Amino acid sequence: MKQNILMLFVLVVLVSCSSLKKIQLMKSGEVSNSNFMERISFDYGAKLPIVEATINGHKGRFLFDTGAPNVLSKEFSQKLNLKKLAYGSVGDSGGNVLNNQAFIQIETITLGKVTFKNTGAIIQDLGTSQAMKCLNIDGIIGANLMRNAFWRIDYQNKKIEITDDLNRFELTNEYSIINFKTKTQGTPLIDLDIDGVKVKNLTFDTGSNGQMSIPTSALQALQKTKTVSSTYSIGSTTYGVGGKAKNDTLFYGVIDTIKIGNLNLEKKIIKFSTHSDNIGNKYFENYNVVLDWKNEKIYMKELQNYQHDFLIDFGFGIDWQDNGIYIGSIYTNSDATNNLQIGDKILKINNQEFTNLSNDTICTTFKNNDWDYEKQDSIIITVMRNDKTHEFKLNKKQLLPVAISD
Repeated sequence: MKQNILMLFVLVVLVSCSSLKKIQLMKSGEVSNSNFMERISFDYGAKLPIVEATINGHKGRFLFDTGAPNVLSKEFSQKLNLKKLAYGSVGDSGGNVLNNQAFIQIETITLGKVTFKNTGAIIQDLGTSQAMKCLNIDGIIGANLMRNAFWRIDYQNKKIEITDDLNRFELTNEYSIINFKTKTQGTPLIDLDIDGVKVKNLTFDTGSNGQMSIPTSALQALQKTKTVSSTYSIGSTTYGVGGKAKNDTLFYGVIDTIKIGNLNLEKKIIKFSTHSDNIGNKYFENYNVVLDWKNEKIYMKELQNYQHDFLIDFGFGIDWQDNGIYIGSIYTNSDATNNLQIGDKILKINNQEFTNLSNDTICTTFKNNDWDYEKQDSIIITVMRNDKTHEFKLNKKQLLPVAISD
């Protein structure tokens, strides 16, 4: 089952010749403890790891996000009365640029019993959409803090381990190794190979509840050498810190061989996008993941097979706005193509009324990825378009791999 509403918390500090202070803040910080091994829990609603942390004595909920630097919400930052040290622009995963963002330095951030001192952060509005508000987070624990320790993410048990000694993780030959480079803020960038086409600088992004999304240019390069079983959707159901991502044409292709470091995957579906180039938790959750900034390596131990071999869908994605649920995207070779339109307001699917759903109910469904209609093979969907009601029957179809007719 797909994640209907996609969250991508990629934030890139945009630097220029006048950005010395911002660069210094993103590279500042250290860990206070020594000879430590700490284990903390995380919530995993909406397939996003959210941890409890204490900042300058104030507790809060924070997204554990390798794809972004430290972030504090405007509301949480007001409790701390921190001095704003610089201002600058930040780019998010949806192609949005946020200008005049305040940069600060945080005296202490404590996770479990481990304290990090004097790390930089950005103050952001984290209430730009209903999906963002639903997460109820006070900020982000980002890569610029993480680079000061070694980390292991245990998705199965919803635990994160923190240490200053990589040997404590007892890494065996069961772990595959992926090399990475970093952005200024410490975000890991990895390379992969799809059927012989090299793709560079993908964000290793624990702040994404998606799968693999790589630039459309890689698909175009691949199609010069072979035929790729593919389909596409138009629209957007993706949200980041800057709000809803810009509408895009998203291509989906079946790739024969994917190589990530010394990991090999076969016959998996990859998304190709203009606005995002990252790998998210729907892939990582099949592994134990160790993050090693000192040696710029990621170690991954497979726990279960990554299942993304088929795309079976009614052919539409939903968009959660303040006043209801709308059609946000449509797949081209589905039943939705000739019936629905982007922007249609969903009134009812089968016997479930959508007009009277509270934001709390939608939020719970979003976090659990538990939309009742997706459990069915066919649905009757009622939508409002231009003040007129329309009803359509849609059948769930295999969109990928594309079936070959006899």
